[in-house]
Amino acid sequence: MNTHFNKALITDDDPFILHVSQAILTEYGLAVQTVSTGQAALQALANDTYDLLLLDIGLPDMDGLAVLEQVTTHYTQVSPIMMTGYATLDATIRAQELGAEGFILKPFNDEKLVQIVRRIIERRQLRADYARLQTLVQTEKLAAVGRLAASLAHEINNPLQALRSGLRLLGRPDLEEDKRQHFLAALGQEVERLITITTQTLDFVRPNRVGVQATDLNSLLQDTLTLVSKQLQQHKIEWQLNPAPSLPPVQVVPNQLKQVFLNLTLNAIDAMPTGGVLTVSTNYLPAADQVTVSVQDTGGGMMPEVLNKVFEPFYSTKESGTGLGLSISYSIIEGYGGRIEVESTPGAGSRFIVSLPSESSHDVT
Repeated sequence: MNTHFNKALITDDDPFILHVSQAILTEYGLAVQTVSTGQAALQALANDTYDLLLLDIGLPDMDGLAVLEQVTTHYTQVSPIMMTGYATLDATIRAQELGAEGFILKPFNDEKLVQIVRRIIERRQLRADYARLQTLVQTEKLAAVGRLAASLAHEINNPLQALRSGLRLLGRPDLEEDKRQHFLAALGQEVERLITITTQTLDFVRPNRVGVQATDLNSLLQDTLTLVSKQLQQHKIEWQLNPAPSLPPVQVVPNQLKQVFLNLTLNAIDAMPTGGVLTVSTNYLPAADQVTVSVQDTGGGMMPEVLNKVFEPFYSTKESGTGLGLSISYSIIEGYGGRIEVESTPGAGSRFIVSLPSESSHDVT
């Protein structure tokens, strides 16, 4: 079997165990090296990169648990599997505390060894896939902010210009005290405006530091639209937010939802290069206990062949697009038990509808 993680190191002082284990794992599809002492294992790990380590607890030169401790400290890319013929509860607990990902009792048959190795490999693959997804999510975030950069620069430049002019006026010795206080108050407002702009941007870009929490979608959407308000203005796009009153909160990571709605908003801006209307509405469906968000534009719409692929990874109709925005948004919403649907007619605009379970639906047991 061909696997993504394909290098294993077996450490045991029993030549028969080494021979049998190597034969089993080689047939499974792994490249296998064997050593018979703890020092030899540490030397092999220092000289090469391995994905799996099968390690006997009882080694002739040092305690296998001592080897394990060094491995999990210095070679974190390795997944250790402990082997022993006389397992004790204390040794098993200590091995788990030190980071062993598997435990196998000797003697073992082919099926048992392959079963444990397969489980460890699948777990490693899941971790790698998750890390790649997180990287893609962060890359898409940065791409979205890049699209906002010009409008953000303009948004920041205005208060900076006001601050420079105000400071010059405050330096005049003949300035009356009441005017001085007026200018100081105005400059304070500009500083607060700068803090708000930078805080909103940093909240979106930096990695999440908070978990799932009850979130007011109306407020979240207002913050997101404020972030792109300058860009909407530059593209001559009128926008309106129609918040449903008494909208139940949803259980989400707020930053992730901001990414979804920022992406939908930026796509709507791209769909209306010469201007138009963006309408964002929220609603509550009591029968389904769901909260919905509609993001509607008056752009050119999508042809059926585009509509059918719009959520596919790496699919994009833009020359500079990553093709990941809608795919990542779909995954985020699906992860919360929700869904994204799209309606579009060529020449008549598009509407994306995001549905999420309300907070109360999570309380049902």
